[in-house]
Amino acid sequence: MKRSFFVSLTALILVGLILVILAGCGSSPSPVSVRQEPPNKWANVTYTGEDERLLEGTIWVFPFIENATLEFRRGGRLVVNARGWQGNASWKRTGDTVEFVMNNGFIYFEGIYYPETQRILGTAHDSYNHVSDQTMVPAGSSIATPTSPSSTTNVYVQPSAPAQSPTPTPAPSTPTFQPGRYAFSGSNITMSLLGYQATAYSGYEQVAWGTYRINGNQIVITFNTGSGAGASLQGKTFAYTITSNTSFSGSGETWVRTGY
Repeated sequence: MKRSFFVSLTALILVGLILVILAGCGSSPSPVSVRQEPPNKWANVTYTGEDERLLEGTIWVFPFIENATLEFRRGGRLVVNARGWQGNASWKRTGDTVEFVMNNGFIYFEGIYYPETQRILGTAHDSYNHVSDQTMVPAGSSIATPTSPSSTTNVYVQPSAPAQSPTPTPAPSTPTFQPGRYAFSGSNITMSLLGYQATAYSGYEQVAWGTYRINGNQIVITFNTGSGAGASLQGKTFAYTITSNTSFSGSGETWVRTGY
C-alpha cells in the first residue's frame, strides 16, 4: 500500500516537471528594439562637375558642418575637408545652379551661385529629413568670374587740343573691418564674426547663429536661430557703424575685437 502511494507520487512529480519544461520551451524571449538608421537617400547619385570651367579649383566654406571647407575639383570630384565626413562626394554646376552630394549620399545640397557677390545661397538636406538654409562663401582668395566682351570706342583728339584728365577727388577712407571675436562692456554675450558667419556666445556656450555683411562703413548682423540666452536674438537684424578696423558701435553699444 505504501509503496503504491510513493510510486504514484513520484509519477505525478515527474509529469509536473515535464509540463514545466515544455512550457519553458514553448515561450520565446521578448524582441529587442533596434533603432534602424535611415538609408543614405542620395547614395546612388554621382555628378560630373561643369561643362565650362568656373567653380572648378575653388574652395568654399560650408557652414552646415563646423569648420568644413569643400573643394570643387575636375570631373565632379568633391573634396570635403572635415573630420568624419570624407565619404564619396561629387558636384555639378548647370548655369548658376550648383548641386552636390557628400558623405556617401547622406547629404544633398542645391543652391544658386551669385557671381556679383561671390556667394552660393541654397538649402542642405540630410537623410534624417533635416533641412537648413546655407550661405557658402569663398575660403581665401576671391573667385574669378568670366568677363564678357567689351566694346571699344575710338576717341580722336585734335593735336592742338590735347585731352585733359580731371584730377580725381580723394574718396573718404573706410576702416577695413577685421573678423574675429567681439565683445562690449557690461555684457557676457560675445560674437564671433568670421567668413561672413555670425555666432553669439554666452560664456563658452553658442546661443545664436546667423550671417553678417559689410556695406561701406556699416556692418549688418542677422541671427537666423537662437536658443537659451540667445533665444531673443532669433530672427533679428542689427546694424552698426564701423568706427575702426577693430570696433563698431550703435544703439548705445560699442563692440571691440578681443581676438579670434
